[in-house]
Amino acid sequence: MKNVKELLATQSAKFNFISSKATVLEALVLMKVANVSYIIVRDDDQYKGIVCEKDCLHKITLNGLKPEKTLVKDILIKDFPIVSPDDSTEHCLELMNSFQVLYLPVFNGHQFLGVISVYDILKETAEEQHIKHKQDYTYA
Repeated sequence: MKNVKELLATQSAKFNFISSKATVLEALVLMKVANVSYIIVRDDDQYKGIVCEKDCLHKITLNGLKPEKTLVKDILIKDFPIVSPDDSTEHCLELMNSFQVLYLPVFNGHQFLGVISVYDILKETAEEQHIKHKQDYTYA
């Protein structure tokens, strides 16, 4: 399996960043436009956390808040486990399973590099299995 650095290299550029001062409605619109299920929260190029669709549902809808009036900073998650570029995808899956999260921020020291999702790992695993199956078929 690939490591985090290799997975990040296969990702296309994502523009799913939002300020912590934006409204949750703005975050939801950006998620829809970018076709993603999470938004990276940054202020002045500093990583602050992540907001996921699930957070919006649980923290906004179930608490009777209004997405057009609630700020991203009020619902963002700050304590996701983080990984480094050298971590293995196996390690990422272990963290995701232990913490019951779908996303892991990637940092090189204090520098934010991106996010690895469980979907990135599943896609990579499926591609590896397809290649292995193809090679097994070729040599059979």
